[in-house]
Amino acid sequence: MKTILKNCTLTLAFLALAFSLAPARAQESSENTPVMMLELRDGGVLFGRIEGHSPDELHFQRLETGGHLSLPWGILDPVRERELKLGFGYIETDFEEEMISADKLTLADGTELIGVIVGRGDGTVLVKNAQALWNLPVERIVGQAVFVQAPASEIYTREERYQMKLKSFADSFASTDARVAAQAHLGLAGWCEGIRDYGRALEHYQAVVLADPSWPLDELQPALERSTIKSAAQAQVDYLGEVERLTRRGNFDKALQMLANFAGTYPKSPLMDDWNVQRERTERAQLKALRSDVATRWHAAAAREARIAARMETYAEVLGFLDEGMSEAILKSVTDDLGDIDADIQPEEVRVLFDEREGGRWRKGSYGNGTWLLGEKKARAGIEAGGAGEAPAGEQDTARKSLEDKIKRYIENQESVRSASGASDEESPEDFWATFPLNFRSNWILAYYAEFSGDMQLRRELFSNCRECGGKGVREIVNLGSAREGDSGSTRLIACPVCHGIGVVRRVSYR
Repeated sequence: MKTILKNCTLTLAFLALAFSLAPARAQESSENTPVMMLELRDGGVLFGRIEGHSPDELHFQRLETGGHLSLPWGILDPVRERELKLGFGYIETDFEEEMISADKLTLADGTELIGVIVGRGDGTVLVKNAQALWNLPVERIVGQAVFVQAPASEIYTREERYQMKLKSFADSFASTDARVAAQAHLGLAGWCEGIRDYGRALEHYQAVVLADPSWPLDELQPALERSTIKSAAQAQVDYLGEVERLTRRGNFDKALQMLANFAGTYPKSPLMDDWNVQRERTERAQLKALRSDVATRWHAAAAREARIAARMETYAEVLGFLDEGMSEAILKSVTDDLGDIDADIQPEEVRVLFDEREGGRWRKGSYGNGTWLLGEKKARAGIEAGGAGEAPAGEQDTARKSLEDKIKRYIENQESVRSASGASDEESPEDFWATFPLNFRSNWILAYYAEFSGDMQLRRELFSNCRECGGKGVREIVNLGSAREGDSGSTRLIACPVCHGIGVVRRVSYR
């Protein structure tokens, strides 16, 4: 803390020196400040000029009335608030992690090394990253190097990155135009903050006024104070930088553990605001990863559980599992699977995340030739008048009308017989299931779960006609009779042995 106070004193001394170097001039009058439109959080706007600002409020003169307002930052539109605070130096510039081209090598032990190949020797490959310079025998490398995009911080050290960046500003620093040189120092200072090199950032912020003594000092003061404090606490900055790196790699448990240990490691840290920002960022990233992964892992678990259930011996066992156990089995599987993102996540939290999912691709499940197991009401639910598939073009001819009448009478007669005798000559569900191929069983179970469990979002039903009977539900058997006796033959109808009179194959669309 004494070091921080000492650096703050040095910064104030530097500011005093800079003021003495600056030409004697009054602050720009409000008349010389351009008129602007100021958007407010409630949707309103103000027209006028900015007269001044502080970390807590903005001083504004209205154009219409000439009145002077002191506006808390929170009253402004969030986008405009951030834009102005960024311009005035009250918050740090946001820099996304710079990505560069790198080489990914797979080693014989299965590990991957990402770096830049900087040379090749006699039977060796020289690979450089931020950790070390690796001299690898070629026999340790499996296959060819693969080009990838990697964070620059994982390939080059902070010093190496700074020296490379410094070269791009060389011409601007040498400019005879003081304003150009000052702006170059300001830009490089912001870049240094982006890579968390606050000592260098402080040097370049100080160099702004040295390069151009007329530079408005009130614009620099917040950045100078911030970089002074953080350069003195560079070890804490690097600690939070490691948390950010772990967050970016998806190692949320370790990142959160480091955040929990921060206060114990640095009990009097001046960076608690940064700690809070990083904690919120890590928690948001973890929640985003959970929401992104929960649906994918749920569908994978559903397919996995369907394959397991398909091996059950009886149809009754399968129905019992579908009605009572499958949803819970999937929930448990997904909860365990998400442990790599959040080791402490609970089943009820996973359920909420899955229920709140948005979007995702639509998947299809089919009952196949087992559609009839649903019963006619469920199997044909959602079919519009006219049956499945597209209706044939033109009017139905007399023969088709006659056949439809026969089918109708046949179905009515069969229902009458069954209701009178209580008997049925149809194949039993258990017998059918025993011969139903394993893959078809798995698909049937998955379709049933998707449609009736209540876990999935459903879209309209899909149907196709039974290939055996063309969607009629029956087959027409023609008896040719005896030509010798002059018998012209007769026809009779039997239930389609494939669809069992249902006529369609039912599919569901879900996500």
